[in-house]
Amino acid sequence: MNLKKYGWQFGAADFASAAKAVVAQAPPVDVNAIALPSLFLVGESEAEELKRQSRELYRVLRARGIDAEIREFSGADGADAHCQVNNLRLAHAVIFDWLDRVFDRGPAISRLDPRLLC
Repeated sequence: MNLKKYGWQFGAADFASAAKAVVAQAPPVDVNAIALPSLFLVGESEAEELKRQSRELYRVLRARGIDAEIREFSGADGADAHCQVNNLRLAHAVIFDWLDRVFDRGPAISRLDPRLLC
């Protein structure tokens, strides 16, 4: 039943068709084609393969001299779920601070009205 649901979610007749469509539309990442600053967010509760891939991409980009950062969220952060859905506020703070650093704007927190932090 679950596989049928995934097929339906992807607009396919069945899971096998959905998987073929995903592979056709999302080819493997060519890490050597990445030349832009990159931020990798990883939750402690993510599948081991997702964590491994994120760490490997980070490592390879750094070795090539690309500005890359990885942020691994723990259960103590309350953001350890996939896509940090259990603490989006923290994930957004990390993302926006990273963007401010990349675009040389300084931490966003210093530009916020303190009344918004309550």
